[in-house]
Amino acid sequence: MEVLAQLQRTRTLFTRAQLDAARAEFVRHEEEAYTVLTEAQLDDGGRRQATAYLDAFYSVIESDERFYLPVVVADNTRIYLDARQTRPACANAVAPRGTPVSAPVETRGSMWKVLILDALWEWALPRECEAVQSTRGVWVPASSISSHYPS
Repeated sequence: MEVLAQLQRTRTLFTRAQLDAARAEFVRHEEEAYTVLTEAQLDDGGRRQATAYLDAFYSVIESDERFYLPVVVADNTRIYLDARQTRPACANAVAPRGTPVSAPVETRGSMWKVLILDALWEWALPRECEAVQSTRGVWVPASSISSHYPS
């Protein structure tokens, strides 16, 4: 999750062309990265942790589908506890553009229930939002979500 969140955050900082060029460059050097890791002076625990990080990193950047997850693309997208949009998910119930979301867990009309990955640290301390951090999901308008970000 840490690797995924770090990579998803980059989508708010760079253009699609820049992201694709950087991803391609990293992929070109994948074998070298693992070679450096193999030759590094690490204890077994450190090597396992670094290998897990590299594995996760490359599994995301090598695939457009895994890298370009659905995200909130509309400004001022409110998040709710219910599909009728009567109960805001938290005090700061607006998801910033670029916030990664899961595929819909449930749909009702024009609303999707999704899990949010707080990659932009919108709901970190001191502004926690239990609904965002739970595995129950929140409701957002389907029209606010797309994988085409940045365009």
